[in-house]
Amino acid sequence: MSLSLRPFERLASAAALVTLLLGSPALGAEETFPRPPAENAAAPRPSARGTASLSIDLLVAGMSLGGPSGSIESAMRVAGLDDPGHGGILGTEHVSYPRTHDLPERATVWIAGRGRLRGGVWRFGFGAGGTGLGTVEGHASPADLYVTAKSTVLSVVPMAWLQAAPALRLGFGPALHVVDVDTDIGDFPGADPPEEFANRRWRLGLLVEAALQVPVDRPYYFLLLGQYRWVAETTVDIPAPGGSLSVGVPLSHVFVGAGVGIRF
Repeated sequence: MSLSLRPFERLASAAALVTLLLGSPALGAEETFPRPPAENAAAPRPSARGTASLSIDLLVAGMSLGGPSGSIESAMRVAGLDDPGHGGILGTEHVSYPRTHDLPERATVWIAGRGRLRGGVWRFGFGAGGTGLGTVEGHASPADLYVTAKSTVLSVVPMAWLQAAPALRLGFGPALHVVDVDTDIGDFPGADPPEEFANRRWRLGLLVEAALQVPVDRPYYFLLLGQYRWVAETTVDIPAPGGSLSVGVPLSHVFVGAGVGIRF
């Protein structure tokens, strides 16, 4: 009895078709779905800026408040330097004495630099500045004597700063102040004085400050600065018609200013 080969031919054809389909790139390619990261893979570390940083207040300008002007005015009245006289821009106005000039005599500048090591919120550095504390004029007649007392302070301060917030810093430090109260004598206001009484003194003190600085994430910043500067009292010699009057004056004062700075 003869057997038909058609069923085997059909089976062979089906096997060949399956083999062809399995070898197709569309079905044989690997899945390309993203795989979750391994649990023990190390997370990428943010780039470190280094352990040291530096910031500099390039220039802070402002005005002083307080100081010896009020005490010098009182001393001039006691010394008889309270007679009306000439004054004004051209020296032709009739004005009362003693009187105090605040602009631009109270103009003040300040610079400072600070560094941080190994992170943290504390910074250390130095600050320095020149401060005007006002000018007082007095007048005595009939001698027609004009006396001018101009007060300035030069300060150098080693400081420590606490970065209390990203935009707020607080600072303090012991200060060395060079106090200069020049008292000049002239025969009319604004004249070059023929005589000068030197009242330069070295004084120790203390400085505390608070500053707001923005922006906090740029290499530059703008700041508003307020300082209180305690300075030991000094004695000033005020020239008068009958000689000179020695008087103790307070030198502590406040400084308020604004400026710019840079970060490294």
